[in-house]
Amino acid sequence: LVPVLEQRFAERGLAARYGAGRPCTRSSPWQLTHAALAWLERREFAALAEIVRAPAAAALLPRRAGIAAAATVADAFAGRHLPWQLQRVPPAAADGGPAFARLVGAVDRGLDPLAVALAAIDAAARANARPARGRKGAARAAADAAAGLAGALVAAVRGVWGDLLEAHSIDLDDPATRVQARSLSALGEALSELETVPDRLAAAAGAGGMARLLLDAWGGDTIPPPAAPGAIPLVGWLEVALDDAPALVLTGCVEGRLPRGGARDPLLPEPLRQARGLDNATRTAARDAWMMAVAACRAELLVVVPRRLADGSPAVPRRLLFRRPPDGVVAAARQH
Repeated sequence: LVPVLEQRFAERGLAARYGAGRPCTRSSPWQLTHAALAWLERREFAALAEIVRAPAAAALLPRRAGIAAAATVADAFAGRHLPWQLQRVPPAAADGGPAFARLVGAVDRGLDPLAVALAAIDAAARANARPARGRKGAARAAADAAAGLAGALVAAVRGVWGDLLEAHSIDLDDPATRVQARSLSALGEALSELETVPDRLAAAAGAGGMARLLLDAWGGDTIPPPAAPGAIPLVGWLEVALDDAPALVLTGCVEGRLPRGGARDPLLPEPLRQARGLDNATRTAARDAWMMAVAACRAELLVVVPRRLADGSPAVPRRLLFRRPPDGVVAAARQH
């Protein structure tokens, strides 16, 4: 919801600031790396289309492939060869013409170090799973296949990004590149942690597991928003009581969203959770009732309840909104 609100405010010339920051998953470096790993694993057109449109690759691919408009070439190939039900690029990329073949070749050459590192991890995984003919020989073969797996993957990721940023200037203090710079800084920290993974664990995780480990560690970081005096603050539900703005708008006040409903644990039912002093439905309901009472003390309060969810299903108003005298319940229901 936050990106949508920020976009709507920007369209009307208003500045908004989300104090929690932007997750790295919403940055172009993370999205490009995710697409590159998906392309190497599944070779789907959606991943290729995301690569050719990424800002970091848009300037590099035309020089390496000799194509002025890489995205146009990729879209033309999809329109001719890929039905809606099938989005995989066929093995013979030359079927899309010489331009598309050069485009795929340039992408593959740029990602070749990453492909080699991931293939080495999968080779080590297969060596560990292979039936042992001799204990010493099998152990030696597995150790040879798993020599520096995490380090090689880290070096490959750094090398690929080094090529992508060769002609780019990034400055933490430049508003145009601040998000990209912060995301790449978080990538460096994630790579430093990934480099410490022992080879036996890297082989056990496999190439897919190591890729997910990198993306999860990187994507879990956040990019703090820049200082913006006069901006409209966007806060989460738990920060409502800490915000002292005289006017407040609560959005998404539907069941399961404000706050998001927790999954029921079959091993820890509600009575046991209450007996052990753990978070439970009763405590959450009491907290939310207090939060709503604090919100109602504002000079101006607007509660937004959508009629339908994003998937088109009917939205059920949050039951917390009906904690009022009976006459007020009927009036609130009619407003929805």
